[in-house]
Amino acid sequence: FHYQRNPLTPERLEQEIGQYDEEIAYVDHVLRDFCTTWAQSRPNTVFVLVSDHGEEFGERGSWGHGHTLTPEQLRVPWIMWGAGIRPTVIETRVGLEDLAPTLATLAGTRFGPFAGIDRASALKGGAAGEPGAALASTSRRNTMKIRLHQPPHDMIADLRARTVQLYDLDQDPAALRNLGPEAQDRVVGMWGQMLRRIGLPWVLHEAAAIQTDGVLISADGRLFSGEFDLEAGVRFALWPLDAKVTAGAEGPWQAVGGALPGAEALLEYEGARINARALELSEEERERLRSLGYAN
Repeated sequence: FHYQRNPLTPERLEQEIGQYDEEIAYVDHVLRDFCTTWAQSRPNTVFVLVSDHGEEFGERGSWGHGHTLTPEQLRVPWIMWGAGIRPTVIETRVGLEDLAPTLATLAGTRFGPFAGIDRASALKGGAAGEPGAALASTSRRNTMKIRLHQPPHDMIADLRARTVQLYDLDQDPAALRNLGPEAQDRVVGMWGQMLRRIGLPWVLHEAAAIQTDGVLISADGRLFSGEFDLEAGVRFALWPLDAKVTAGAEGPWQAVGGALPGAEALLEYEGARINARALELSEEERERLRSLGYAN
C-alpha cells in the first residue's frame, strides 16, 4: 500500500490523526444541532448513529479500512436516542446486522427473514439477547479474510496468505500479539467452529478439475484457489459467498445471484439460494467506486 512504501514521520502521523479527530468533532457538532432541531418538531423520532467501519493509522503497518479485521476496524459506535429508548449501556456484544430488525420493531413493523438479532427489548430496559457479531469478513483489495470471535479470542484466517492469527482480547485489547503459533489446539477448535458457522453447502460427486475465482475451503481444512483437481466426495464452502465455481466443463455455478447446478451435475449445492439481482453500472459509477476502494 502507499503508506507502507512511503512511511510518515511521527510528526506527520500526529497531524493526520489530528485532522481525523477534527472531522469527527465537526460532524458531532452538526449532528447535535440537527438532532435537537428535528426532535423539537418530530418527538417520536428515533436517532441512530453508527459507522460501517473504523480506520487504521499504521498500528500494524497498514492504513485505511476494509482490508483487515482488527479491533480498530471492527469496533464502531452504535448510539440510539429517541422516543421509548431508556438511557443505558448494553454490554452484550452486538453487530450492525442487528440494526435492521431492531429498527423494524421500534417502528412497529415486521422485518425478515434476517441474519441479525432484534435488540429492541434491551433499549426499553429488557434483555439484550445472546451475543452476536461472531463472524466478520473482507475481500477488499484482493484480500480474503474471515474473523471468528469466541470470547475472549479473535481468530483471523487469511485465506489468500494461508495464515491464521489468534488474539486474546482480554489480555491484548489492541490485538498486537499473535498467539497462534503457541495455541494450535485453540486455533484448530476455532477453525472447526468457523466452518460450522459458514457451512459446507457444496458437494463434489465425481473427481473433477475445479476452477474458482474465490477460495475453496474443504471440510478437512484444505484451501484451494484458481485451477486444481479435487477428489470425489469432498464437501466444501466457497469464499466469498458470491464466488463462482466450475467442475470439469460444467458451470460456472454461483450461490449468490448466479446459476446453480442441476440434479445430474458433478457438483451439488445444498445451501440456501441467495437471490441477488445483478446491477448494471455505468463506467462513471464504476470509476467512483474504484476511487473509493470498493471496486478493482
